[in-house]
Amino acid sequence: MVKYELDEEEQEIINAFESGKIERIPNAQEEIRKHRKYAAETFKQDQKINICITSHHLSALQKLAILEGMPYQTFIASILHKFADGRYIKNSAVDGVEQRKTQQKLARYQALLCELRSKNFPCKHSQIEPSRVSNKKTVAH
Repeated sequence: MVKYELDEEEQEIINAFESGKIERIPNAQEEIRKHRKYAAETFKQDQKINICITSHHLSALQKLAILEGMPYQTFIASILHKFADGRYIKNSAVDGVEQRKTQQKLARYQALLCELRSKNFPCKHSQIEPSRVSNKKTVAH
């Protein structure tokens, strides 16, 4: 069973319901139908957009969508909705992708250093230590 932490207003409503202070309105079913219609209209997707992004970014979004278990267009739309509503927070899937990218960049950099050393180019760093790579998480604002 999922337990929810209620805010003060929600707890006040629950307390009023349990104590019998809240009464059902006479036309409850009509009100429910009306508000369902309002909700459906609120979330109705009636606009389409076309955007141009790099194939690299599209590929990354498609991979993240697979990790989230949804079609990539739905995934992109959900990111845009969350961002527009001020609820977008970078998740662990993105952090994992960024960490892999950082590790790949590190590997390429080390390979380049090895190549330069083999050609007798002076280099003051013999190797980059993985501990020097930042693993800080960021939050989109």
